[in-house]
Amino acid sequence: MRPYRRVPWTRLDPIGPLCITSSLIEAGYDVDFINFQTAGFRTMEDIISHLGKSSDILGISCALSATPSVIYMLKKLKEGYPEKTIIMGGPDPTLIANSLLEKFPFIDIVVRSEGEKTIVELMDCLKKNKNLKNVRGISYRDGNKIRVNPPRPRIGDLDEIPFPAYDKVDMKRYDSITIITSRGCIYKCAFCTHPIIWRGGVFFRSIDNVIEELKLLNEKYKKNYFGIMDSAFNLSKKRVLEFCDKLKKEGMDVRWGCDLRADLIDKDIIKKMAESGCSSVIYGVESGSDRILKIIKKNLDIKTARHAVKVTKKYLNNVTTNFIWGYPFESMKDFMLTKKIIEEFRKIGVNSKCGVLRPDGGAEIYNNYKDNLIFPVPGNNNIFFYDNDSDMFPLPDINNKVIFNMVLKNPGIFPGFYRYKTPHLEKKIDIISSILEEEDKWSVFFENLRISL
Repeated sequence: MRPYRRVPWTRLDPIGPLCITSSLIEAGYDVDFINFQTAGFRTMEDIISHLGKSSDILGISCALSATPSVIYMLKKLKEGYPEKTIIMGGPDPTLIANSLLEKFPFIDIVVRSEGEKTIVELMDCLKKNKNLKNVRGISYRDGNKIRVNPPRPRIGDLDEIPFPAYDKVDMKRYDSITIITSRGCIYKCAFCTHPIIWRGGVFFRSIDNVIEELKLLNEKYKKNYFGIMDSAFNLSKKRVLEFCDKLKKEGMDVRWGCDLRADLIDKDIIKKMAESGCSSVIYGVESGSDRILKIIKKNLDIKTARHAVKVTKKYLNNVTTNFIWGYPFESMKDFMLTKKIIEEFRKIGVNSKCGVLRPDGGAEIYNNYKDNLIFPVPGNNNIFFYDNDSDMFPLPDINNKVIFNMVLKNPGIFPGFYRYKTPHLEKKIDIISSILEEEDKWSVFFENLRISL
């Protein structure tokens, strides 16, 4: 896809780490929070030097696209500062916790899944030099052995979690904020890792608690746009309507957006959302083929998706539909059905995007087809491409060859940098390249993938 380039950051995304930070502060700990995407460090050495002067206990959260670069940085950090205790957490480290510890001896502990309660208990043990065997929700290094403690029960009352530590970042740098109003997903899409990370079920914040946070963001930090990052905001129609009514009643001058399930939408919901300030929504349709949708367990059909999109367009101008191509079981007929529905949606003003399927470790498709992977850019030391809307972490002086070889040698740890073999690959590349918006063509990815055939 597109090579890495530095871009201005306008959206505050690290809500999970900020919740971890606020939980630690509430428990009496001093926390130095850094968002490396905006911190202004120019080199890897600058980051390592800063962390070397920081606390002896370092907690690192990162997304998949950043994981290899972060691991490389942590190796260099540990070499210079062996006394540091390095804790990793977040969605991707959760999925590969044991592999991270087995492969990279400079990582000491991985916090799995939700971390707000785990991190406080873990810090208490580290502070008192107590054994970690009773801290649920972690994997850790115990001498030459890797210990995997039992999972921690889900946090049932999300209102217990303090608001993110917004005062730890420069809020003036962000035009928009992401928030969550629920955790988990009731669906089991075969390409998705949410069923593994959240272990089933959904827990919700109370609407009053959500409104209170939005008032804080609006009144104290003067923010008037936010994105709801729930897996699907409209799992409960009653809850959506309550949210819209209470938000409108507050009279805040705000706009917002969210991800929706197409099979759970109707006129009442969209109308209320629009009236309360909703300006954009995203539907994950995933394929134009009902056959594919059935295989991936999307619990959706194209007729339903088409109806939801048309209803939504009556009330909102900014509607996005996301599609995926490159399934290992995707026929040319399936692929052309996706192309057809994308073109149909674009004719009515829908922003329809189509990205290649990324292997996510632990997902059902990955477990069934992990021996069917190809590396998209063989022989190219610059593996850093944009993956949909995810941006890479690499810095100007990073040793790309080392990281490239790390990814190449560990497909089980870094499957997201690979792709599945799919029937008629070259033909699909030609077609998808021709229909994508100019800014989404990802020509570097296409050309390098072509080389690998």
